[in-house]
Amino acid sequence: MTAMGYVIRPVASAAELAEVYDVMGAQFDPARTRGGRGFGELARLFPERRALMLLAQADDQIVGGAHIGPRGTLSIALIPEARGQGLGTRLVRALEEAATRLGCAAINVGGVTDRTRGFYLRLGFQGRGSMMRKGLPLSAFRRDPDGWHRELAALSSDAGRSRRIAQLWRPVRATVTPTPIMASPPAPPTISTRRGERANQLRTALAANPQQLSETAPMTTEISASTSICSGTCPAARCTNCGRIAPNRM
Repeated sequence: MTAMGYVIRPVASAAELAEVYDVMGAQFDPARTRGGRGFGELARLFPERRALMLLAQADDQIVGGAHIGPRGTLSIALIPEARGQGLGTRLVRALEEAATRLGCAAINVGGVTDRTRGFYLRLGFQGRGSMMRKGLPLSAFRRDPDGWHRELAALSSDAGRSRRIAQLWRPVRATVTPTPIMASPPAPPTISTRRGERANQLRTALAANPQQLSETAPMTTEISASTSICSGTCPAARCTNCGRIAPNRM
């Protein structure tokens, strides 16, 4: 039987989960039983994480399964007759899709041996030693994997269809705040190399503060009297001719 002849689906009940765990546990060395801690942790996640608990069957016979535990660790096992046909790859791919919808960031796998390392490397896992890891892409349905069921049920009714279509075609209003082209006027130049501008700037600064400049830098003008104003003195003698001084006759 080829890999496409097997049916892969989530477990349907807690009893079926126990049956799948028995088939998988028998393939490990040492064998895993329900009395161990692994089954108890897995059973507590059912049915909330049922999408991460898969089984493979052929003709109503369970031939193996795969699940992701509470710490994001992958566990997969098949009976010898179902190996080597690509069924393990199908199981891991199905778990990756389910884990992406649930929002899992990565899948870890432990207990990797030299015999199984090539299988995980082909699936994109990375790591050294017995531990390997594969990151998963983000998904829009990561926190609501069954949301599409509710959307489909809502669209099946006329009222739900009309409401959904109205929501899809509802116009979007946006308010755009204009941005001024110039937030503040440019500052006048402080240094210029063009002829005449330096002098113009100096004259502008002087005209802006005339009172302040007159007080801080007063004009120095020399003033001298043209005649004597002292009491008891006479005006100086006049010169009537050149070479000698004649008394002033009045």
